Amino acid sequence: MIFFLLFLLGIALGVSLVVFSFPMNLVLPLAVVSFLLIVLSPFWVIIFLLGMTPFRILWLGGGIAPQELVYSVLFLFLLGFSFLREFLRKPSPKGSGWDTPMTLPLLGMGLVGAWGTLVAILHGHAFAHWTSDLNFILFFWLYFVVTVSLSGIEDLYKVLWPTFWITAAVVVWGMTKRIMEGMVMTGIAPGFPRGMAFSSTFFILCICLFLFSDPGRLRRKGLFLASCFFGLHQFLSFVRVTWISQIGTIGFILLVLPSPTKRRLLRWMGGIFVITSLVFTLSWILPTDNLVVKMPTYLMNRFLSIFTDVTGTGATIQTRYAEWKAALTQSAEHPWTGNGLGTQIQFIRYDFASHPLTTERYIHSSYIYYLLNTGPLGLAIFLWFILRAVKYGIRVYRGIAHADLKGLALGMTASLVFQIFSSIAGNELNNPSRTIWTGFFLGALAVIDREAKRREASGG
Repeated sequence: MIFFLLFLLGIALGVSLVVFSFPMNLVLPLAVVSFLLIVLSPFWVIIFLLGMTPFRILWLGGGIAPQELVYSVLFLFLLGFSFLREFLRKPSPKGSGWDTPMTLPLLGMGLVGAWGTLVAILHGHAFAHWTSDLNFILFFWLYFVVTVSLSGIEDLYKVLWPTFWITAAVVVWGMTKRIMEGMVMTGIAPGFPRGMAFSSTFFILCICLFLFSDPGRLRRKGLFLASCFFGLHQFLSFVRVTWISQIGTIGFILLVLPSPTKRRLLRWMGGIFVITSLVFTLSWILPTDNLVVKMPTYLMNRFLSIFTDVTGTGATIQTRYAEWKAALTQSAEHPWTGNGLGTQIQFIRYDFASHPLTTERYIHSSYIYYLLNTGPLGLAIFLWFILRAVKYGIRVYRGIAHADLKGLALGMTASLVFQIFSSIAGNELNNPSRTIWTGFFLGALAVIDREAKRREASGG
């Protein structure tokens, strides 16, 4: 098989170099290389899709850029191969890789995307707009890729750890860049991955793994340091919806934890609260304008700017209200069918100078987004999808006896809960660099569930 594929690669290279000019002569070889990776080692393609998203290569001002096209085509190539592989594989007593409670809700989300696309075409929306938004919904289907391509927990870690280090590198680079530029109030994380879910994901995941890890071991200490590192970034990103959503997510984790583990987390949180209170007190007392010393003051002002005019550009809630009101008003124009994917709204940006009128496609609320674009039925299917996702995650977590799998399952579920909270005033679940991670979380839960059942059957 591998020699046949290499033979195809050689022919593709030769034909491309002779027939086409640069850069078109690279397209066919890259397609064959991608196919080789997808067939021989799909982990690397998944790592690329997840690892590149901190760079927000899909976050574009308008239109379909070449990067987005490559990214989307590669994903669809991987998805198509996964469907074909599952369809052609020999019958197994273990059942289908997609035989989980999440298969039907995910297919429902696919129908939401198809409906939104149909309405967009009928309303004459720009091709680039509805194709981009359709990609965001289809990225949930990474679930199908993960459940077919990753056979066990070892494969799952092969994907997790490279993306962990990629995300850590992006965070360090972004924090360093913004500190050197002196741009604090706009967020120390770099502009393009400023609101990224990846740092939040690894913060939540490391906490959950830490809680269920053996005490006193090197791995436990590493998880503690990693959670502190990504937790620090949650503050320094200056993304307020992230702060609020993390509090809600920690509350969810406390609700589902057993009492002994719950006390461990509460002790840790108590220590952090004491240290944070001390740092905030010192920042108000010390007579210096040093950036590090005054950071708590900047953080407090950043939070208060949600409700009050701290910087002279208006409170953020004014802009959000204007945005949501415009979206709801426009959704009333087509109350049953929705306006179609790629719908644009106009509203006043009160946090900009001179209060300019702006036009946007991305709404700071995933729930209003689905109502506007796909109508009440689309919103209902979306709500059903997220409720089933959380229910499935809790069921997998509670049905596991092994501590390492238990921590991993809770981390994946809590990451979903974070996205659900954040989507109230953010676009976590209708954003290009988030929905593909959502599909990964759900696929990971299916892999963890399968691994737990395998261990139980083998007595391990």
